[in-house]
Amino acid sequence: MNIDQSHRWDFMIIGLIVLGWGTGFVPALSHRVLVVVSYEKDNPWVIAIKHDIDRALGHDAEVRYVYMNTKIDLANDSKKAEAAYQEYQDFAPHSVIAADDNAQAMFVVPFLKDAVTAPVVFCGVNVDPACYDYPASNVTGILERGHIRESMSFARQLVPDLTAITLITRLSLSGLALREQVRAEAADYPIPVSGFHLVETVADLAALGAALDPTTDALYLDSLTGLADDHGRPLDNRQVFSHLFTVFKGPVTGANPSHVEQGAQCQRPHRIGIDAAPDRPARRHVGQNIVNQQL
Repeated sequence: MNIDQSHRWDFMIIGLIVLGWGTGFVPALSHRVLVVVSYEKDNPWVIAIKHDIDRALGHDAEVRYVYMNTKIDLANDSKKAEAAYQEYQDFAPHSVIAADDNAQAMFVVPFLKDAVTAPVVFCGVNVDPACYDYPASNVTGILERGHIRESMSFARQLVPDLTAITLITRLSLSGLALREQVRAEAADYPIPVSGFHLVETVADLAALGAALDPTTDALYLDSLTGLADDHGRPLDNRQVFSHLFTVFKGPVTGANPSHVEQGAQCQRPHRIGIDAAPDRPARRHVGQNIVNQQL
């Protein structure tokens, strides 16, 4: 089965339901879809995924969600996967959607891949699909690739004198995959990359602070949800940004629109240079340029 690298999965999901891939035609409203999500229910990325799935399927299928909460709660991962599989057995879905890399590694690969007849569609996968032996007899899906080049181009439009940018994300499967993407693409980026940092705690961010100023003009931030504070408690992006913005005062471009929203709530943006450009330009996200407008 082919793997589509688009960022949108609506059409594949709709086709999956309408055609009853792998199971023969199943009448509308009797089709059961289990969605297993790697992260917590109130994660902005998860909210966006759920919105699109519900919009595409909400009137035509019974959709049930399982949230594995692996980004901010890393304990008992095997039990979370077993609980998701128990939900699969109880619900007996006609189709499965598995979101992000942890759901693949912990749930799909050990329990469903080449083992059940229900088709599985993945989304939000950053890692090379060959790491999961995808595609499989019952697995297909959509890869996620960050719009890093486009984000940098947009940032350069807002702040023309940028000469170096540093990328920071959390140490995770997705973070490691992002680093590989940057290594493969960096030669073609419009702004030279001065560093790539995988962090686990806000103390790691603080340690970076002094080193960033002389080496970089701007930051590109991917997901930092789940970084631990000094007491080991996981923080959301908004809380992490409040720590980061105390040690770095320059422009920041985010991986998702929520990064701009959360950054704006953390710290009132300041102006840069004579053009008064906002200091937190966001990525180009599915055809949208999103700018922090709170000046």
